[in-house]
Amino acid sequence: MSKVTLDMSSIELTSVDSSSLPQSPSTPSHAVGDGVKEEDKSTIAGAVSNFLNSIVGAGIIGIPYALRHCGLVTGLALLTWVGFLTDSSVRTLVDIGVRLKTEDYERLASRIFGYRGYITISFFMWLVGFGAMVAYCVIIGDVVPEILGVEPGGWNRAGSILVCSAGVMLPLASLRDMSSL
Repeated sequence: MSKVTLDMSSIELTSVDSSSLPQSPSTPSHAVGDGVKEEDKSTIAGAVSNFLNSIVGAGIIGIPYALRHCGLVTGLALLTWVGFLTDSSVRTLVDIGVRLKTEDYERLASRIFGYRGYITISFFMWLVGFGAMVAYCVIIGDVVPEILGVEPGGWNRAGSILVCSAGVMLPLASLRDMSSL
């Protein structure tokens, strides 16, 4: 298999003052020396597991449906192709981030595409998170009433979604620092 390379010489970078950008949720507004202990920061392993969880978590729901409609051979071939494309794009992003000395995805977009790129990336990151939340709520509505042995449908479905969303997801999503998870 041949190696994919990226020629960065034709990319024109725009200069954006990072102080004009709003703080992203993944970038703390304080340095480690500002009263934040080193162990409070997220680790590489934690970031990788969070990244894999966000990719596999909601995406795994659609794989049986896709394989059913594509067939086993075609579905596995497409799954392998998407895996290759994902690997290539992540390697490209990391390479560009290293070259530009940028460790934050949003700031990388702002360095390459300017403020509009920052806003666009932030919106689509929110949209992916929202879509995953909706998928999990649908699963909760379908599975929890069955586990509890109540009749599916009606208030049981809506009630289980409401209780799980307000009692579990909302408190976890309201944490200021996700590294404790």
